Amino acid sequence: MTRAGILLFLLLVGAVDGRPVLTFWNNTYYTTPGNHPSLIRLDLETNASETIHTQYDPEWSVWEGAALCDGVYVSTYITVEDVGMFYVDVQTNETKSFVTGPHYYTYACHPSMKGYAYAATQWLLSGDDVFGLSLLEIRTGHSTSIGNFSSSTQLTWEGFPNMFQFDLRTNTLWGSFPTPDRKSGYLLLLDLTTGAQLAQYAYDVPGYQPYELFPAQGTAESFTGVVMDPSTMMQYIFYTFKLDNATMKVQPISKQTESKWIYSWTLPPVVCGTTAYAFKNVESLGQAPVPHDTLITWDVVSGVQGPDIRLNDFIPGKRIDGGALTCAPSA
Repeated sequence: MTRAGILLFLLLVGAVDGRPVLTFWNNTYYTTPGNHPSLIRLDLETNASETIHTQYDPEWSVWEGAALCDGVYVSTYITVEDVGMFYVDVQTNETKSFVTGPHYYTYACHPSMKGYAYAATQWLLSGDDVFGLSLLEIRTGHSTSIGNFSSSTQLTWEGFPNMFQFDLRTNTLWGSFPTPDRKSGYLLLLDLTTGAQLAQYAYDVPGYQPYELFPAQGTAESFTGVVMDPSTMMQYIFYTFKLDNATMKVQPISKQTESKWIYSWTLPPVVCGTTAYAFKNVESLGQAPVPHDTLITWDVVSGVQGPDIRLNDFIPGKRIDGGALTCAPSA
């Protein structure tokens, strides 16, 4: 699609989705070695961008989820030696990082406690991976465990950001875990206040494992999501689902489309209104890594793909290797 076409699309979705502003981490390890990474804010309607330079480690990998809470960007960094969380105040440029024991996969701002965020969390306890929910005080790094996922069914307890979704309307964290053969999976729900596990639903899509859901854009009677063919990790199918409380299953209502634009390990999407944005992961096939400089877009209600957005068309002269991404309406 031409740049004019992209701008028209962004104008149209901006009218519905609140003129989205993207805030994302610009990793520098592969694009400009030795330079410190930065935080970039891009208003997709006005085409205005801002770069916040940091003194963080150039070898940080920042690919997980992120949140922008009261003007403070928070995400997870990974290095060869450790994993941790960090924040950047987009108004004052104040920055701080913390080495953490747990691994935080994705975040959601606390709706009433300023300076706090929820985090989908992985702990290594007694040699076993345990997944659950934490409450973080962003500026101190202090973490409180709220609750853990558990199951009487044998599941594969492994994590990637796409498998966790927060639904603040229902005060829940959704976690989707595959079965050991990866031909199915289960959806588990945690209460954000008490940490209690509320329910466990089996995915009723035989042969496919769960990939990601979009609960906040629907209801328990109708919401959308993507499942993955585990044999190839290349086929992704977009469905409309419902939660069937009689059978405790995630039931597909209708098959929307095969999501050919989603790739294995595509970075986790963020949703503004009904439009999802995610950095496209380009397979380098053993060659030099390809920077993440293009966003894929799709409508999370219909599953219809939108145009790719090449960020260098909007931020010329800067080498982009996008990482953890947030989205919010323009001021």
